[in-house]
Amino acid sequence: MRKAKINMLEVLLDRFVMFDDETPQDKFNRLKKMVNKANALGSKKWTDRMLT
Repeated sequence: MRKAKINMLEVLLDRFVMFDDETPQDKFNRLKKMVNKANALGSKKWTDRMLT
C-alpha cells in the first residue's frame, strides 16, 4: 500500500504544472507538500536537488 502511494505521488510530481490562477509561491508550496508526503512514505527520489 505504501509503495502504491509513493508511485501515485511520483506520477503526479513527474507531471507537475502550474495552474492558470496560481502564483509561483502557491505552486512551490503545493510542490513542497507533495514532496514531503512522498519522502514521509519512504521515497528517496525527491531530494532538494530534484526540486531545483
